[in-house]
Amino acid sequence: MTPTTAHHEAVTYDRHGFIIVGRRRILLIGTVSYYRLAREDWEARLHAFKDSGFNTVDVYVPWNYHEQSDGVFDFSTGNRDLGAYLRLCHQLGLWVYLRPGPYICNEWDGGGLPAWLSLVPGLRLRQNEPSFLGFATRYLREIDRIATPLQATRGGPIILYCIENELDFYAKEVDDVPGYVAALRDQVRADGIDVPLTGCVGARTSIEQATGLVEDVIPTPNVYSKGLVEIKAAAARDALRNGRFRDGSPMADLPPFVTEMNRDEMSLRRMLSVGFKGLGPFNFAGGSNHGRWESVNNWGGFSWMATSIDFSGMIGFDGRRGAVFANARRLAGCIKACEEFFALAEPTTSWDGGPTCANAMIGAREAEVKPGRVYSLMRGESACVFALNDSDHPLSTTVTVGALTVPRHSDLTVSPHYDHMVLFGMPLPTLDAVITYSTAEVTSLAVDGERAILTIAGIADSTGEIALRAPAGISVVASDGITSQWTEGATTTLVLAFAPEPREARLLIGQRTLVLRTLAREAAGWDGLVAPPMAIAPEAIPAASWTSSDVAVPALSQSWRGPGRSLESLGLLHGAGWYELIFSATGGSEMSIAHAGDLVAITLDGVPLGSRRCDGNALTIILPQSLAPGEHRLLVRVEIWGHPNFDDTRWPSCRFGSQRGAFGEVTLDGQVIDPTWRFGTEPTPTAGPTIPGAGLGAPFGCQRLAESTLTRTLAHGAVLCVAGVDCHGHLRVDGELVGRYLLGPTLTPLMVGGPSHRFYLPASRTRQGARLGLTLHGTSVDGRLDSVTLEELVAH
Repeated sequence: MTPTTAHHEAVTYDRHGFIIVGRRRILLIGTVSYYRLAREDWEARLHAFKDSGFNTVDVYVPWNYHEQSDGVFDFSTGNRDLGAYLRLCHQLGLWVYLRPGPYICNEWDGGGLPAWLSLVPGLRLRQNEPSFLGFATRYLREIDRIATPLQATRGGPIILYCIENELDFYAKEVDDVPGYVAALRDQVRADGIDVPLTGCVGARTSIEQATGLVEDVIPTPNVYSKGLVEIKAAAARDALRNGRFRDGSPMADLPPFVTEMNRDEMSLRRMLSVGFKGLGPFNFAGGSNHGRWESVNNWGGFSWMATSIDFSGMIGFDGRRGAVFANARRLAGCIKACEEFFALAEPTTSWDGGPTCANAMIGAREAEVKPGRVYSLMRGESACVFALNDSDHPLSTTVTVGALTVPRHSDLTVSPHYDHMVLFGMPLPTLDAVITYSTAEVTSLAVDGERAILTIAGIADSTGEIALRAPAGISVVASDGITSQWTEGATTTLVLAFAPEPREARLLIGQRTLVLRTLAREAAGWDGLVAPPMAIAPEAIPAASWTSSDVAVPALSQSWRGPGRSLESLGLLHGAGWYELIFSATGGSEMSIAHAGDLVAITLDGVPLGSRRCDGNALTIILPQSLAPGEHRLLVRVEIWGHPNFDDTRWPSCRFGSQRGAFGEVTLDGQVIDPTWRFGTEPTPTAGPTIPGAGLGAPFGCQRLAESTLTRTLAHGAVLCVAGVDCHGHLRVDGELVGRYLLGPTLTPLMVGGPSHRFYLPASRTRQGARLGLTLHGTSVDGRLDSVTLEELVAH
């Protein structure tokens, strides 16, 4: 497939990768979700992203966040201002990979698909049918109105545009995958989108199911793997290289890059070693699903996403950066220092005649009877050898490329579970010099006029080796960090020592100075940062400062007889509703409501029967034997946790388009009955009469509201932590929903994606006088909150 001529040379590609404004680039892509951040935090998160050395922001756009009701779009208020976010990316020198769906997954409510679509008669989601396409293309037109002038072809930041997402996971439900993908492609092209289009392949190699092999859509795989990483990554790469579009044209000249992958440094390096020219670890930066935008999904069973989304990524939900960030930054620095090489190099392995390692345990363990398979990238005389140690112990080795075996004057020890990168023949064009080899890892190269700074890292208190060759000769004028040196003709070899604090040696190459900056690997990822990571200072909110009051059952203003109705059909797409059923029964009977989901609390004649997680199957209640014959009142509170971001046939509530509530036929001992229903929507709770001494108690069977006030301003925001037993509820600040917590042991295993008890509060919510509100609902008779703690974020 030839790139569309409308790309105007700003964004082109070939089998080696992407060429952005005339320069070959390795795309280092990471998700920073604007809709999971307070607008005031956008700039800080993007600055942190840029500090990592990554260059492309993966920007999902959730349809339902911008079109909460049919035909009413909001792309301008608060953190919904997509255009402002894209312009900020551009202002900070970052590219954008725009991913508007219509379906995005992203562990977001409904995968971005609006819940109101489930109320449209006859509509089938993600289909090449007029009904769904009418809504989807209307939404895309709104997106493209914002995106078109911000493309790189018009001087903006958008270099790639993804249509749909992981369609192969849903392909069995889609009648016409090629027609559907082509319809979306044609729409965005007609809207003026002229950067390359991509289609995400969820299962690595299932290209036909993901993109329909539609022309002008580049298939890009997700590669998640805990074992045989290189084999699976290479299979995804080769599926692209060997594939053909529907018109028979080859895919061989398409750029190989990974849309999603694991976040750890080992995965990044291993993916690079097989020749991918774009790396997209998901999720790069965490955030918060404020305002009931959590989803349900199928991770380890029917599960619920937490408010605080983290995934142990590079930047936490609270903005803090950890070791994963530093590790990614070191790799990004190495790639940038040798970017033209990495962009054009081809993969090879020791089993195919490529570079080798003397220690047979080094390399990917892909066959029991062979030594490890060592992966390398090569271009002419240049090479990067990936000396992988996937064992639990340090391993020593030498590395051989052609006739050269290194190190020559020191030892090379590869840390456990580490993929050590050894460079050979790497040009330093600004200095008219070459790195003949380096067993120490290059982590950055900065050039300032006649001066260059090459940062090299290794294991603390160990040594590494680098050999430099320059026609003009090399002289060492300051030797801090150098333990020994040898000169042979135009080549100077240095043995370097690594310590936690940086050391700088100075070399003169012709008229230019090369500063060799050495430090321990653990410190190298933080070296030179303008803004270091934040620290935490914890402080408990005294229990005595909380006042509590009971929350009344809302007015039940709607009524009907017959089957139950879903919350969506009753006008509620997010939040909680209360159902009342009036029926006649005797003790010991089995009552069943055909469908229920998500978080259900049940009270019978004023007696609480507990909270349950429900997955869309029947809600069954065994009426107590002591129940007297006659008319009874069942009160059911149902809270929508979220709509599914994955489709899974095992649970009714995990199907796309599924609805929530307590609905369908009601049976008593297997016989359909015709109860009287009343229903009311739960409003934002307000304080009632104070309950003396209630503190943070979570009553079983009813809700309580506990409130407190911040006594001082926390200038950089805070993390609020709740601790307790068997309770769930909401956290609000000045009346606005910040998050939902769920504490065990009864229901805790439901939560995935992040902590269920920690919530980030931006600085605008931690001013003196801010009103904290916690609703408390006991899951069992033991339900209670033991403490609420504020961990102040401190920039230092």
